[in-house]
Amino acid sequence: MQVGATTGPQTTQPSLSARTAPRSRCEPLEGLGLRRRRTRLNLGLSLFWRTFFLLVLLLVGCTVAWLQTFRALEYEPRAIQTAHQIASLVNLTRAALV
Repeated sequence: MQVGATTGPQTTQPSLSARTAPRSRCEPLEGLGLRRRRTRLNLGLSLFWRTFFLLVLLLVGCTVAWLQTFRALEYEPRAIQTAHQIASLVNLTRAALV
C-alpha cells in the first residue's frame, strides 16, 4: 500500500452543526421567497405582458392627448372660416337682392 492512500470512498460532508446553522438563518428568507413567487404566479403576468400593457396604455394616452390638442387648436380656425363663409354668403345675397 502507498503512503497516504486510504481505502474506501472519501466523502466530504460538513458536520451536523455546520449544516444546520446556515439553514436556520436562511430559512425565513427562503420561505418569504417562495411566498413571493407564488404571489407572482397567481397573478399570471410576466414582465413581458406588464411592459406590453404599459406601452399600450401609454400609446392610447398619447393618442387621446394628441386628439384633444388637435381639436382645441383646430376649433378656432374652423370657427373663423365658417364666419367668413357666412359673411360672404350674406353679402352675396344682399348684392343679389339689390
